[in-house]
Amino acid sequence: MNRRSGSGSGPFLMEMLVVVGFFILCASICVSVFAKADRLSRDADRLNHAVLGAQSVTEEIKAGRGEKELSRVWDKAWNSYTEQQAETAGIQAAYRADITVAREGSMTKIRVDIIDCGAGVSRGNDRGSCETVIYSLESSQYEPTLGQ
Repeated sequence: MNRRSGSGSGPFLMEMLVVVGFFILCASICVSVFAKADRLSRDADRLNHAVLGAQSVTEEIKAGRGEKELSRVWDKAWNSYTEQQAETAGIQAAYRADITVAREGSMTKIRVDIIDCGAGVSRGNDRGSCETVIYSLESSQYEPTLGQ
């Protein structure tokens, strides 16, 4: 008396569950890889803009413009404004430049820090919410005095 009870589809269903589970695992790994790649791309873009902004401010100071008139802020799209322009226009600063100029004898030492203000949290001269330094650039310039 050989009687089979059931249709024999149990092993097939188990195999399908394993295959579906494998595809779900692969899909979740792919999504996490793409999300990490997107974050790394955004961080690299932000660093690149910060480097260019710091270089630009440093070169303008070396060319003779004062650090007060070069106080820079950027919006989320990295459009550059002076702090006064941003405050007048009501533009929220997402990034800003901290500029330090020190004169030691005939050398001028320049430091520019590009700081993340939390993507539009800070406004104008409100420096309390700007914390994370994205990039720092230090530079020196020799300025001979007239008597030498």
